Amino acid sequence: MKRVYRLQDAVNNPSVEELFLNHQALKEIPKAIFKLNKLKKLDLSFNQITTIPEEIGFLPQLEELNLSNNKLKKHPQKLATYTLKKLDLSHNALQSLPQLSMPKLENLQLQQNALEELPVLKKLRKMNIEGNFLKKLPSNIHQMQELRELYLNNNSITRLPKSISQLNKLEKLEANKNRLAKLPEDIGQLQHLRILRLAKNRIKEIPSSLWECPMLRILELDFNKITHLPKPKRGTIPWPWLAQLSLRKNKLSRYPEMINHCLRLKTLDLSENDIPSIPKGITQLSKIYELYLKANQISSIAALPPEIVVLDVSKNKLTTIPKAILDAPKLKSLNLSSNQINAVPEEIQQLQQLQTLNLSNNAIEKPSKQLLQLKNLEQTNGIFNKNERHFFQKIQTYSNENRLSNEQKNRLFELLNHADTPSEWQLEDTFHLMLLGFNKAYYLGRKLLFGQAHELQLEDGIHIAVLGQLNANISWWKQKLKEKNISISRSIQKGKDNYLLVGRRPKGFADFLDHEPTIISEQQLFQFVQKHTSNYLLEAEASAYERIAQMLHHEDDQNVKMGLELIKNGGLPNGLLTPLLLTYLQQNDEKLKKECWNLLNLAVDDETIQVIQYPKHLWQKNENSKKKFIQRLVKTGWFEKSLITMHLQ
Repeated sequence: MKRVYRLQDAVNNPSVEELFLNHQALKEIPKAIFKLNKLKKLDLSFNQITTIPEEIGFLPQLEELNLSNNKLKKHPQKLATYTLKKLDLSHNALQSLPQLSMPKLENLQLQQNALEELPVLKKLRKMNIEGNFLKKLPSNIHQMQELRELYLNNNSITRLPKSISQLNKLEKLEANKNRLAKLPEDIGQLQHLRILRLAKNRIKEIPSSLWECPMLRILELDFNKITHLPKPKRGTIPWPWLAQLSLRKNKLSRYPEMINHCLRLKTLDLSENDIPSIPKGITQLSKIYELYLKANQISSIAALPPEIVVLDVSKNKLTTIPKAILDAPKLKSLNLSSNQINAVPEEIQQLQQLQTLNLSNNAIEKPSKQLLQLKNLEQTNGIFNKNERHFFQKIQTYSNENRLSNEQKNRLFELLNHADTPSEWQLEDTFHLMLLGFNKAYYLGRKLLFGQAHELQLEDGIHIAVLGQLNANISWWKQKLKEKNISISRSIQKGKDNYLLVGRRPKGFADFLDHEPTIISEQQLFQFVQKHTSNYLLEAEASAYERIAQMLHHEDDQNVKMGLELIKNGGLPNGLLTPLLLTYLQQNDEKLKKECWNLLNLAVDDETIQVIQYPKHLWQKNENSKKKFIQRLVKTGWFEKSLITMHLQ
């Protein structure tokens, strides 16, 4: 038996080579383990171990040791094991490391601790020290000549030492979410560097020597302050193997034409800059199939790479669909939302490979019949900008399933395009569409999470709006509503306000009657969205804040999801920062927690993010740690002390 999962089995079989004791609530490493002379792999992860004993060095053949996700704080002055190749101490509470005497150690995992220094180990090939408290790297880092991979994400590093350029075997360097203002001038000496990720720093310019990294394949410089790309030295071939380049959310005021020399580039992201136009030179990039240009100032596109498959030009200043797009026959995904386009040209039918099309938030009043000729089109968003009741995708699916001719498609299109009242919608049962009218909130991008279609008055003063689309037959719904003396109306009003149901979708009629939804005024919601000037700068009514804060603290995860959806579409004002933070700290659903984190990360400064990252198990251990954590949060100036204290104590 070479691999066992119980300590007793290992004791009874001293020749065991792999022992897995994870998730066993161990508070210390059992001494019996130190007698297993054949042991090569030991996994003690996800326990409650607080110390590393020196006896770990008694295991003469140990090659892998996993102590991740414990409560390690203490350790001996010297930790020696001469056979160990991989050591995982991640997700603990280590503030410092002992002197490591491990001449064969190749892989060291230290992420999510509280370390302030990076250890220098000469034989190390891979090190992960993400999510610690590093402010700088040691000047003698060049001694780690075997290092291939170095992960420094989520620290507070302000600069990379010049000696890092001497790591001759380094292939992958990640330092996202730090405080780097510039890079070493001679970083181009990293001749084997393949992947470089430096997103979310404060970099204003990159040294020209970076062009000299001949093996670079992935370069990510998102969320920095870069204004231009420097010219390479004469005779340098710029990034001959680069396949992926991302410069999203920088300060580029023009398309960086130096990129056109990267002839093997496949993915290019220049989103969220200030680029006004795309020049013809981009056609030199003959291998690009993904191009992201979202949220620039683009009003013209002279040309596109010939092999382009995915194109995102949303949130720009296009008034027409450029000819360069209509002449891109291999396009499969096209996003033109949030421009100023007022018509869909007939030439759109040339894009026969198109599968996904987004034309929402433009000025298009009448959709083009030619869209029905795009046989591969699977997803369409907002093609009918001012006629939300028409579901192009449903029509397209029905047409394809029933093999309608082009003439039949056009007749169907005309019928639905001129239906102004519910009584005229004669094909609802055939298509199983809920074409009962949709409110402005749906038009603003709220998808199918809520809508207005029916009024149900359970008691005086209570109005509920049914969701706009349900998985039910329209005739069945009409009959059930009639039995309850509920009439169908295209709007639900009480005074000047329309009322919307916000929350999870009912599974059936009984569930609909039993559900206690959050009620929010459409007028409040519309004002909340209309007043935003940019994604995360918004002034809105206090009542809207209160409604959304209630959703964030709701016990039903679907209500929490809805609250986050409103924030993502409407904006994140200061009044919702504290509820969002508390939701992040107390939320158990990992997906919702990640959504909260993404919003917070965009809203607050780097120092506040460092405070929020304080490991949860540390501040939950005792009241003193919790008080310190609350004090640090309040001191950042972003959050309300009374609310934080009330919810975390």
